[in-house]
Amino acid sequence: IWVLSSCPVAVAMKFSCKVSVVPVELSRTGHSSPKPCHSTVGLGHYGPAEKGGRHGSVSSASAGGGGGASGQPLFLKICSDKNKQGMRYKVTANIKAMFHRFAMSQGRATVSLHHPKVDIHFSEAKPGELCHLL
Repeated sequence: IWVLSSCPVAVAMKFSCKVSVVPVELSRTGHSSPKPCHSTVGLGHYGPAEKGGRHGSVSSASAGGGGGASGQPLFLKICSDKNKQGMRYKVTANIKAMFHRFAMSQGRATVSLHHPKVDIHFSEAKPGELCHLL
């Protein structure tokens, strides 16, 4: 089990960077986006919630995405100092678009999700770690 920064849950892949989560309505209308905050980003298969706990168990993530051998969906978890419990976003069959073509070497990328309709902006990440995530 790895525990890094403020994220108390074990995940298969974890790294630190600045993250801002912007609702699509705000980003499309030109409103200012929230200030990015330093966060820990984790990727893993979260099992059903355990008795007495809010979060489920985590098994290893496969590099190919998908449901893996366990048939569980792949989730992206973002933990910050403001939200130590973190937010989980389903990744399996939920990615609308990824924007990383020119900014990957600078450690920046954006992932747009279908549900909830948000854009997740990553910045100041190590390019190797971000490439592994995407």
